[in-house]
Amino acid sequence: KKKYKIHWDWFLFLRLSVFGIFEKCNSTVLYYRRHKESNLTKLQFFSKEQIKDMQNTIKHEAVSISIGIIYSGRLPQLLPKIINKLETDFKEYNKPELIIINNSNFELQIKSDFFKLITIINGINNIVPRNELSNLLSKNYNTIMDISSGNIIYLLEDDMLPEEDCFKKLLTFLFNNPNCYLVEALYISRHVPTKIVGCLYNGKIKTFTLDKIPEKPFKVDFTGTGCCLFWKESAPKFKDSTSFGIKSHDWAFCEDIKNSGGDVYILPNALCRHYTTETEYLVYEPQKRKEPLKRVKNGSKQSFFDIMLPRHKVHK
Repeated sequence: KKKYKIHWDWFLFLRLSVFGIFEKCNSTVLYYRRHKESNLTKLQFFSKEQIKDMQNTIKHEAVSISIGIIYSGRLPQLLPKIINKLETDFKEYNKPELIIINNSNFELQIKSDFFKLITIINGINNIVPRNELSNLLSKNYNTIMDISSGNIIYLLEDDMLPEEDCFKKLLTFLFNNPNCYLVEALYISRHVPTKIVGCLYNGKIKTFTLDKIPEKPFKVDFTGTGCCLFWKESAPKFKDSTSFGIKSHDWAFCEDIKNSGGDVYILPNALCRHYTTETEYLVYEPQKRKEPLKRVKNGSKQSFFDIMLPRHKVHK
C-alpha cells in the first residue's frame, strides 16, 4: 500500500491469495465488479515487472516469521550479537517471534522489546553423548515447530551469525521459487573447513570444496540447519535417523522434504559466519581467491587456523 496506490480490498485479496491457503493450488480467482472509470481493473495498468515487484512487496510486508534457536551455551558471548543482528535484519518486516530452547547450564534472559514474542524453554543442562544428539535436536526442533505461530520458520544455530542481507536474500528466494521447500545460507563446515555444509548424493556423496562452489543457487540432497528458511505447513517432522551410518536429524529432514516433492537449495550469495570460538569465525569469501600459505620452513608447527585455505578466511 505504501509503494503502490491500490485499493484496500485489492491489497486484502492479494495478501490472502499469498498466505490464506497453505495447500498448493493451481490458481486463485477474484470475481470483481468492473468499473469503467477504474484503471485498476484493466490488466494493462501494471507491467509484468510492476506486478512481480508488487507481489514481492506484499509478500514481504505480510510475512510472519518464527525464529528458532537451540542454545547450547558453548559460545555465550555470541548470543547477544545474534539477537542484535536479528533486530537489524527484521526492521523492515513484521516483528518476528523468537523461540529459544536453552540446553545450557546458564539461566537465559533476553532483554529486548523488539520481538513480537519471546519464548524460552529450558531443556537439558548436561552434556549429551554424540550418539544421542540427533534425537535431542529432533525433539527440540519439533518443539519449536509445534509452538511457532509463523508461516515461515527461520532456524539459526547458536554459532552462526548471518552476513548483511542474508535473511532478505533467503526470504526472497523462498518466495520466488514455489518448489523450494527449504533454502540454506552458505557457510563453511567447522569440522572440515575446506568444504561447505551441504552435499549431493547419487550413490556416492559429493561435497563442495571452497574453490568449486556454483555462483548461482543450487540444489542439494542434504544440508544442515545452521541458517535456513522453510515453509512450516509443508515441512515434515524432524526425526532421529541414521544416514550413511551417521546419526543425522538434518539429513533425514532434507530427505523427507525431497520425498514430499520439494527441493532443497543453497544460496551462495547469502553468507553466514560460522564461529569456532567467541572471537574467531569462518566465512566464505568468493572474491578473494587466495592460495594456501606454505608451512614455516624451520618446521615449527602452526595451528590449523594459521593456514589460509582457498577462498575463505579465519577472522580473529
